[in-house]
Amino acid sequence: MVAVALAVCAVAGCGTSESDQVQAKVQQFAQAVATHDSQTLCDQIWAPALLAHFTAVGLSCERAMQTFFASVRDPTLAVGRVEISGNKAEAITLSGARHQVGALDAIDLVDTSNGWRVSGLGSPLLPKSSKRK
Repeated sequence: MVAVALAVCAVAGCGTSESDQVQAKVQQFAQAVATHDSQTLCDQIWAPALLAHFTAVGLSCERAMQTFFASVRDPTLAVGRVEISGNKAEAITLSGARHQVGALDAIDLVDTSNGWRVSGLGSPLLPKSSKRK
């Protein structure tokens, strides 16, 4: 019984700050992308509104993830500052992948009835590529 309570607390974020919960969700996102785990992305990471965008254009989440994974090799992601405002959060991240220029981006999250979910990959904070003179 104690093990079940601890497992529920771990998933629900008992005893952790909202900032810690957001960081944990971003880390889960990074791990799922690194391992090409579309099931976790579709079931536990993407916000309902984001999933609705896939279906609106006639794609299942799994199919959209297959397309996404085809373009990403050896992704990395480091989480920096997290800002929370009400039921929305923004995590500043540094991301990269093989044969791609690193990018400083914001990942947008929303607090849902199932915890924090990624609602968008946000706008780049710095250009993803720059021309050298």
